[in-house]
Amino acid sequence: MTMKGCPRVINDAATAFFFFMRYNQDMNENESRVLAAKHIFVRGIVQGIGFRAWTASLAREYAIKGWVRNAPDYSVEIFAEGFSANLDSFVGFLKTGHPYARVDEVECTNVPIQNSASFTVVR
Repeated sequence: MTMKGCPRVINDAATAFFFFMRYNQDMNENESRVLAAKHIFVRGIVQGIGFRAWTASLAREYAIKGWVRNAPDYSVEIFAEGFSANLDSFVGFLKTGHPYARVDEVECTNVPIQNSASFTVVR
């Protein structure tokens, strides 16, 4: 029995690592290609520091569609949709990535996909 992409002889660490990464990619490909959508609230010091523009830039980097806007309670509200693996990475960076924000809480709720065309900053 042979595995897809497996060299006949794994005789060094680099080959073993390449095989492991490729095999994992094949196994997880279906999971990471599932489309999902999230309604997100980011709470803390997140207004008045460029958080919305930074979020839009991050969304484009991860091929996320949707919107971001300031909420009346001084949080930031986000609707994001894209591949589930990209969404997970996106949410992770929302928690820790902005240099001037102090994020106290990120609340995520799974919601239906809306097929947004792009990611926009709502003013």
